[in-house]
Amino acid sequence: MKKIYHYLMALVVVFGLAACADDDTPKLSGVQSGALTLDAGSIDGNNSKYTFTWTNTSFYLDGDMQRKVSLVGYEKNGIDYHLMGVQTGRDMSEAVDFGAIVSANHMTLDYESIAKVMISDFGMVRKPDEEQNSSIDFQLVAHYSNPDSCQVKSDIITVPFVLTVTPPVTGDKAKLFISLDTDWSPSVYVYAWGDVADTELFGGWGGYKIEGTTVAGPDGNQYYEIPLTDSFYSGTVHLIIHDEVNDGDHRVESQSVLAVAFGDETEDVYLRVTGDELDGYDVVRVEKPLPRLYVSSKLGWSAYAMYVWPEDDELPGWPGIQPIGTENIGGENWLVFEPTKPYTKKATNWIINNNGAGEQYDLMSGFNFTQNTFVRVAADGSYTVASGPIASEGYVVYIIDQTGWDEITCYQWGDVNDFGGGWPGKAVDGTVTFGGNTYKYFNYGADVKGLNQNLIFNNGGNGVQLGDFNFTFERDLYLTVTDSSVKEN
Repeated sequence: MKKIYHYLMALVVVFGLAACADDDTPKLSGVQSGALTLDAGSIDGNNSKYTFTWTNTSFYLDGDMQRKVSLVGYEKNGIDYHLMGVQTGRDMSEAVDFGAIVSANHMTLDYESIAKVMISDFGMVRKPDEEQNSSIDFQLVAHYSNPDSCQVKSDIITVPFVLTVTPPVTGDKAKLFISLDTDWSPSVYVYAWGDVADTELFGGWGGYKIEGTTVAGPDGNQYYEIPLTDSFYSGTVHLIIHDEVNDGDHRVESQSVLAVAFGDETEDVYLRVTGDELDGYDVVRVEKPLPRLYVSSKLGWSAYAMYVWPEDDELPGWPGIQPIGTENIGGENWLVFEPTKPYTKKATNWIINNNGAGEQYDLMSGFNFTQNTFVRVAADGSYTVASGPIASEGYVVYIIDQTGWDEITCYQWGDVNDFGGGWPGKAVDGTVTFGGNTYKYFNYGADVKGLNQNLIFNNGGNGVQLGDFNFTFERDLYLTVTDSSVKEN
């Protein structure tokens, strides 16, 4: 088929006319589609997924016996669909793009993604005691960008919308752990109330008695897990840790660290109570350990430092921070740098130098330091950056295996099904230890780059498997895998 340089679109069912410049080549004279529909009914916050569908578009050509042409024949020329939406009562010129798709006739959105648009673009406000009602006008826009640019639009469907008081909690909910390092009696309690309806979440005073077995926290101390109900994920929760149920003398309250919005937390919350009667008591929130920078250097210097700019009051001046030590990982020696917290909050530029003795090389530029990072520096100052110590043409999945299984394998499906091998998937490539943790790893090649995949960890195909873990391969991945869950570290 000759390349089309002219579009004249006449909607047969629900699309309007759109025209492009004349040409002697065959002309796209018509496009036909069915109406845009919503399969899931009203968007009311009770459902989590909403699927919009439309009939596949058909094309008709002039100069070629009015031959009907399939959608597939034109998708490679730059056809896509945009689901546009606007709060009912506003003009469609204010419509926001809720999502775009190519090569399909349906689009699925979750409730929270719609709610975020209604809040950020149309000013809806979540209140602690009142649901907000509105509606949304949706319209499908089919856009043809090559060789010319023109578009056609579907009819408008109006969908009721209710902005709930509290967003539905999806995925793993943040948990609460408390560690006690005090001289209190064994009877220690946590009392809690929430902002929503001033609810006592563990009942009346004094609350939940802290007891049971403990688990290791991010700082190596032992923590009690405090059971939380769904009510803890509605608004801000206030906590008091005390031993006053039996007329005790000790109480910790009115500290900002004890006001927690569990529904907004992306990490488990660890609170550590310390102190004694003489000096008083304190509660601190124990954060996840800061990332480290590992450097394998061929420069041959006797001393090293890492300088970061732009400099501010929180970042050390030239020559920067020195390594805290060295670590042998997989037979390779690495300098270990432990940057301070401000490095994790901004894009920065890094210079490696011989501790201010006159030699230096520029390394990462515009660098966001949010996870352990491994940098190999060659003798000429050239360098490579990875998220882990295992060299790979693609990306590596590192896991802390807490399953107790005799074997663990990783199956992938998604953009590419059976990536890494058919069921039960890829076997572990090896183990590596650094930062106090031992990781099993799966080393994937260059073909994994950019793929959106679902990972299924299983016990070697012997009858046990975990739910899908979705991930787009744009970096290495660190996970903790138990016999019931998969969580990114």
